[in-house]
Amino acid sequence: MSAGGYAAVPEELRAHGSHLEGLVDRLAAVAAKAGDTAMPGDAYGSLCSFLPKAVTPLGDQVGEVLTVATEGVSASAAGVRGTAADYEDNETIDPFTRLVNGSLDGGR
Repeated sequence: MSAGGYAAVPEELRAHGSHLEGLVDRLAAVAAKAGDTAMPGDAYGSLCSFLPKAVTPLGDQVGEVLTVATEGVSASAAGVRGTAADYEDNETIDPFTRLVNGSLDGGR
């Protein structure tokens, strides 16, 4: 436990990173399908012929937004896994640091 009164469990952080990575795969699949909104001009009949022209650009924009979201979640997953590694490194190094500083009991 750190001096601030909290503890980090690297295994749980890694599990969360894996969960986020699973969301990346799902977001990427949705982003790939979002652009598939093209349809013929008469898909809704002559009365609603304006709809395909309105829906197609929106689908493209949604695809772009989801692609950016996918990249953000992927970066978050990598960051969480990196944080887990940092915590483990600190836990490994801390006893040696205290030994070098002459306070093996943690400064108590």
